[in-house]
Amino acid sequence: MITSRFTPVDPSEVRVLTFDFTDGLAEGETVFSADVEITVEQGVDTLASTRFGNPDIQTPLVLIVVSGQIDGVDYHVKTIATTTNSNKILVLAKILPVRAK
Repeated sequence: MITSRFTPVDPSEVRVLTFDFTDGLAEGETVFSADVEITVEQGVDTLASTRFGNPDIQTPLVLIVVSGQIDGVDYHVKTIATTTNSNKILVLAKILPVRAK
């Protein structure tokens, strides 16, 4: 599976990453809660998970504030959304590359 990528960010930037779950939600369903898993795809950052804020749910969107990432690191950001349909959990993932400008 090929994971899509966000536009690279500079280490000094503060950004909001947006995950849009519209395509996975049926009419009347919403995102009830969300969890985020952060891993390092490339480079080294032993504190990777501390650089990403708690998810902010604005159905159908899940927003995550990021800051203080390490130059040269590619972060794999996986968002797991629990929906109001008890039989449905949705997952979206993207790579966040960090490069000094």
